[in-house]
Amino acid sequence: KDLRDERRVADHIKEQIEKINVRVKTLKRTLEDAEQEMSREMSQKRKAVRELEDSEERISRERRKLIREFDDAEEANSRERRKALLILEETEAEINIKKRKALRELEDLRENYDSLLRENDNLKNKLRRGGGISGISSRLGGSKRGSIPGEDSQGLNNTTDESVDGDDISNP
Repeated sequence: KDLRDERRVADHIKEQIEKINVRVKTLKRTLEDAEQEMSREMSQKRKAVRELEDSEERISRERRKLIREFDDAEEANSRERRKALLILEETEAEINIKKRKALRELEDLRENYDSLLRENDNLKNKLRRGGGISGISSRLGGSKRGSIPGEDSQGLNNTTDESVDGDDISNP
């Protein structure tokens, strides 16, 4: 009986050992599966981290590029603005010069006109007094077409020997 009991105990222990071995194998498989899953997850995590870092680097490069482009565009815009202002100032200066010249010419024309009016009035008075028109033909006929009678190429020089008031003078 002892032998049978020992055998039963030995069989029972064997059975327990086999169950434990099966349980250990199952746990090892579960552990291996968990390690593989963890390894896959770690690999995916490392891949995601690399992709994130690459994305951050691309975004950073793109940001720096956009900042450079913005700065370049702003600088070019500033240069164009300064160039336009310089052109505007130069144009204003040219316009002012031409305006002053035109005003001087207008003033000269007014003076010529006033002088011609005085001369015309003097000649009319002379005719009314019966003084004759001896100097008129040389004054009116001797001028070039388009020029003002009584004016030569230098300005308001009389082309006759008579002054505006009718006195006889000689041209040098």
